[in-house]
Amino acid sequence: MRRDGFDAPQCWYRAFVEHQYSCDKELPEGRDKVDVPVLYVGGKDDAPCRVEVMYPAVEKGWLPMLDERPLLDAAHWTPYERPEEVAGLVREWLGKNYVKWRMRGGGHQRVGGKITVACSSGNRKLN
Repeated sequence: MRRDGFDAPQCWYRAFVEHQYSCDKELPEGRDKVDVPVLYVGGKDDAPCRVEVMYPAVEKGWLPMLDERPLLDAAHWTPYERPEEVAGLVREWLGKNYVKWRMRGGGHQRVGGKITVACSSGNRKLN
């Protein structure tokens, strides 16, 4: 990683601490449910983001389309530690969910046979 490479990833923490609660408390009733396909890829040694943290949301039905993959041999920065494995899981998941999502009116388009995934470290082309 190059100089200042952790600045962008740490923005999530700043936003969570400084702004997320005030936004969440004003959500209209029923907006807790994520009614689109969701992929969870995590690391076995990721102490801050334990998979168990999302179980209450799953039990409440807030993540009805969750696809939870087996944990990878990685820690907190899983995409940096296992980029090829993460890209493969995302590629597989997009292939499985892309047509379904498009048919549901998601509006996503595949351009030139490529799928682009945006992430904090930059866009990556898949396929």
